[in-house]
Amino acid sequence: MNCCGLCGHGFGADSLGSTVDSTRIFAEHDEWAKSYEKNNCVIGKPEDLNDIYFDIPWMWERLHRANDYTLSGVTLNTWSWDHYRFHFTSDSGELVMGDTTKWMDRALAVYLGGPVNRPAYGTVAYPMHERCWAFMTRILDVGLIESNLFLFTKVLYQRMKDTKGANKFLIDEKQYWKQPGQKYYMNLALKDPAKYAKICEGKMKALEGCLDYAFAPRDPFNVPELPGLLSDLEESHKKKDPKGNTKEIKAWKPRTPRCHRMGLRPSTFDVCRIEAPIEIIIMIMDYLPSLRDIKTLMWVFPQWRYMVPQTCWRDRFIRELALNELAQNANALNWRYLYFNADALLAKSHGWLFRRHVLGSLEKTKVAFLKSVNPEPKRKPTLKPKPKRKSKSKAKSK
Repeated sequence: MNCCGLCGHGFGADSLGSTVDSTRIFAEHDEWAKSYEKNNCVIGKPEDLNDIYFDIPWMWERLHRANDYTLSGVTLNTWSWDHYRFHFTSDSGELVMGDTTKWMDRALAVYLGGPVNRPAYGTVAYPMHERCWAFMTRILDVGLIESNLFLFTKVLYQRMKDTKGANKFLIDEKQYWKQPGQKYYMNLALKDPAKYAKICEGKMKALEGCLDYAFAPRDPFNVPELPGLLSDLEESHKKKDPKGNTKEIKAWKPRTPRCHRMGLRPSTFDVCRIEAPIEIIIMIMDYLPSLRDIKTLMWVFPQWRYMVPQTCWRDRFIRELALNELAQNANALNWRYLYFNADALLAKSHGWLFRRHVLGSLEKTKVAFLKSVNPEPKRKPTLKPKPKRKSKSKAKSK
């Protein structure tokens, strides 16, 4: 199964026949380019990827791990002679890209997803994108996964079968981002991938119908449109409300006691006047599983959204979307507005939409894994007593 067990999207194996195509990834980092030019190999740490956004969309797909009851390191997916056998570094805290012979002493040769024609003695591993694994460690405790890696592998295998081919509704940009034939553009792809990406994206937009799809699988980790959106909202927040005042809602007060006749009349009850302690409201919000449920709650009790502090909205925004710690503090902008309208404001961002797609798939993996770690006790079936049969002697006497 040549697809990620967490998001269901592929690794771009159909375009890996040319290793030159994958070498364009070294232009994303100056140290990578120097190391590759000198040693034909790059050895680093997975944390080096946290601050990088891959301008060429399908490059992030080629950085992946494998899991065969032990977690491998991060390796650049390159062409394999039998299209099934891949090499990974055995150190889970290592990032390796380039010539395999430079790190063959700690390499793991595995078969992805168990192909039919693999040898009987071959090790089978289940692949996942490094970006998806990084998201998984943000929404689920890493220690819990590593201590139950056998159960996680079983869930990963099941999710691979469920999500296989789930990327069919996504646009495959590789066929529209073909490398131009001129030497200038070939050199530009290595020296300035951002400029090269803009040129190819312009060509992609010129094709009719290729942008009618829901979204493209861009790099979902560091979405470039998000910092710009935050800075714009921060400026507008300062202009609208420089003092940071909040809207006040009058609390509901009980009416004066009625006489007997008035008590018999039907009474109206204004739900919008109900005031509850902030701690209780936050506890209710933490119990609700999704943003849709939070919106329903705030639609029923609209006054509660103004009672919840901006710090809470900021923390929920960062936690639910698996974001890095943002530079803006709680008073920098209206986090409540951003929490409810982020999807609408970033509706044209392919990276943001694909991020939501990945997080939705990871949430299902998380639920399945937690159920396998803490299975519900099986209830013993209650046996109904069988009806007593009448004896033949009594039946004849009657």
